[in-house]
Amino acid sequence: MSEHLLAEFLVMLSASVLVIALLSRLALPAILGFLLVGLAIGPHALALVNDQHSVELIAELGVVLLLFTLGLEFSIPQLYALRYRVFGIGGAQVIISTGSVFFISLWLGISWQAAFVISAAMALSSTAIVTRQLSQQAKLHTQSSQTAIAILLFQDLAAIPFLIIVPALTLGSGDQLASELGWAVAKGAVIFLALLTVGRWLLPRIFHEAAQTGSDELFALAALLVALLTAWITSLAGLSMALGAFLAGVMLGETHFRHQIEAEIRPFRDILLGLFFITIGMKLSFPFLLEHPWTIIGLTAAIIVCKAGLVTILSMISRSSMIDSVRAGLYVAQGGEFGFVILALADQHHLVPDALSQQVLASLIFSMLITPFLIREADWLAKKLPSQPWKLDTQQTPEEVVIRASTMRQHVLICGFGRSGQGLGRLLDQLSIRWLALDRDPIRTSESLTAGERVVYGDASHRAILSAAGIERASLLVISFDNWSLACKVINHARSLAPEISILVRCRRSRHLDELIAAGANSILREGDESTLQLANRVLQQLGTSQTVIDELIHQTRNQDYQLLQGYLPGIRLEMQTQQPRRHAITLDANAWAIDKPLIDVKQKMKRGGAIIKTIRRRNRSINAEQADLVLHRFDTVVLLGNQEQIEAAEETLLSGN
Repeated sequence: MSEHLLAEFLVMLSASVLVIALLSRLALPAILGFLLVGLAIGPHALALVNDQHSVELIAELGVVLLLFTLGLEFSIPQLYALRYRVFGIGGAQVIISTGSVFFISLWLGISWQAAFVISAAMALSSTAIVTRQLSQQAKLHTQSSQTAIAILLFQDLAAIPFLIIVPALTLGSGDQLASELGWAVAKGAVIFLALLTVGRWLLPRIFHEAAQTGSDELFALAALLVALLTAWITSLAGLSMALGAFLAGVMLGETHFRHQIEAEIRPFRDILLGLFFITIGMKLSFPFLLEHPWTIIGLTAAIIVCKAGLVTILSMISRSSMIDSVRAGLYVAQGGEFGFVILALADQHHLVPDALSQQVLASLIFSMLITPFLIREADWLAKKLPSQPWKLDTQQTPEEVVIRASTMRQHVLICGFGRSGQGLGRLLDQLSIRWLALDRDPIRTSESLTAGERVVYGDASHRAILSAAGIERASLLVISFDNWSLACKVINHARSLAPEISILVRCRRSRHLDELIAAGANSILREGDESTLQLANRVLQQLGTSQTVIDELIHQTRNQDYQLLQGYLPGIRLEMQTQQPRRHAITLDANAWAIDKPLIDVKQKMKRGGAIIKTIRRRNRSINAEQADLVLHRFDTVVLLGNQEQIEAAEETLLSGN
């Protein structure tokens, strides 16, 4: 590697570190950072990197490893579980999107080869951004998220034939294209069968031997070798390297080495894929953006509105509610990483004019830039839309619920049949206690009914569904899902239908306790606090503590409403959660106002700020903050409980007396 090329790599790495560090503070995905770095240092802006061809050759390996890990994650059981959404909604979205853009492009006078490339690139969305954002917001298991993931899964599958077709578009006539595609499919099938035959026998043995040595380096090298070797074999056959890597991933995805292989490959993939996105950003011309801003803004808006609208309609046709359908549409309304791969492949074969490629590339990038905000505000946007009389909403027909609940008396009504709801149902069965569950996930409901569970499809936040489930005759209502706003809605309806019923609610975050209690919950299972108590129970048992002492400590903590467990000392992730109660320690230096002041006076002065003094640390020992005659000394550490604003006010009081 020449010194010049090394210097250019250092420029890319330095810029990437700075930009991605900044975007991570804003909770934006790293992909956007790499794209912005490429735009800034590329030949159309600062021109800090000129040997773009050498960088592209290395960066292409990132696409190979991306397809390899996609193959590893390819799950036949997941595909089967989501089959109706994957092949129904996902298939329809890709076909309609590709077909619509293709014919519109032809109508605008674009060549049919370029029209196909553009339509394929625009039809796909960003699996990386969507899944990361939904995971961060703990929304991966909602109905709208499952619909979005099903669509993304089909799009990932559709990217494979797109990558085969694009290089074949350089051929002239339709007959030649059909012949070449047929030949490519035949070669792909032969290679797949050959790899499957050899791979199923050879690959598990290779990784078994690598694992037996206990060498992480050997295991990682074996994974890289398999991915790159199969990519090279398919390349020799005239097919995409990405296709070979995908096939190798599929084969290894069925072995028990799958997760370890993915973990070893991931660092290489992320770095090389980052380089690939930098090269994509380099292709974007900054002067072009300034010359055609309204064209790019209009195209970006068209992509978001049309994709979101299409997915919303398809989701509603599949009998999802309006709100869930709109959410799913907003989740997948952007361009995706495979769109960049397709455009880069087309650029190698000169299939799309530069100006048109710039417009499409810029619109895909800006649509991805907007995506995190769309996902965060999807709930608000969906609820702002007017409800419509023609929506296909199965929640308004509770006849099936009435039939299942008609013979039940003094039963437990479970709202939400996820992991917690299913576990509760099985435990109740052990004691022959009757129960009925409501769940609005159609796939889970179908699978549960097939397994003989007493669950029906219905949204418990609808008053008619609760009434049909016999809440007036039930002995207990259990809300097992983790959605406090929806839980409040269920509680309000339950209280109006059955004022005397006992209601138990699962709550993960303590900041929602007041809302749930105000709504009418009798008992709240505080998930995090109960997990802490169970952990303490096990630890004290291992230490030989008497079970009587342990039970008394746990009972006392519960009776005091978990006051002992309230708040925790923050880490880096808490910066964004300014309203979350937490603990914070302040050491009184020589100039602190609170030194030599009675603690009772300090508390009185702090009262308006809202923070609470939980304990005092003095010379490595804890002092009870309830002592009436306690005086604060120099170098005492005061442990506070409160949100960000309250703690800042308390710190100001302790140090300056304000």
